[in-house]
Amino acid sequence: AMDAAESRSAVSSQGAGCGKGLVPQVALAGCDLVLEGNSIAGHLRGACKVALMACTLGAVSEREMRKHEAISVADGVMFGACCSALVEAAANITEDAIVRFANDMGLSTNWRFSPGYGDLPLNVQPAFLGVLDASRRLGITVTSTNMLVPVKSVTAVLGLFDEPDNGGEARDACAVCRLRDGCELRKRGITCHGR
Repeated sequence: AMDAAESRSAVSSQGAGCGKGLVPQVALAGCDLVLEGNSIAGHLRGACKVALMACTLGAVSEREMRKHEAISVADGVMFGACCSALVEAAANITEDAIVRFANDMGLSTNWRFSPGYGDLPLNVQPAFLGVLDASRRLGITVTSTNMLVPVKSVTAVLGLFDEPDNGGEARDACAVCRLRDGCELRKRGITCHGR
C-alpha cells in the first residue's frame, strides 16, 4: 500500500525552538497523521508532498517462520534472514515505484524513513497503518509495544521535493541514526537501509 499526501505548509515544525520539551511535528494535510521528532522534521523539510508506504510478506511468512524455528534454531535463523532480505527487496521495489511516480510529476524524492529511525517514535505505527488502511488492505497490525505483525513488514515515508536534490547529507539515513557511532554494519562498510 502506498499513499501520497501533501505536507501541511510544506513541513510545519510546531514547537521547534519554543523551549524545552517541545518536539517538532510534521502534520500531513488530508489525514490525521502527525510525525514527531527532529529527525523526521529535517527529513521532510521543504517537501511539497510525502509518500507513505507499507510492505509485508504476510501471515504465511509468520506461519512458515514458526515451522522452521520448530525444526531447528538454525533453520529458523536462516528462514528469518531470507524473509528479512525479501521484505527489504519489496520495500526497495515500492520505493522505486514512488521515485518513478514523483519523477513523472517532475519531483524528486529522498530515501525512505521508517518509524524508529532517529527520534521518530514507533508509537506512530497505529496511526500510520490507519492512514494507509494497511490492516484491511495488507493484513498488517501493530502490537501493544508498537511492533508490526507480520514481523516481516516495513512502513516508511518519503519526501517529494520541487528541487532536484534535497541537500546531499539529508539523503544519508545514517546521518540521523542514533546508533550511527557504534553501528557494526557501518564498520563493515554496509548499511541497514540498502542505499
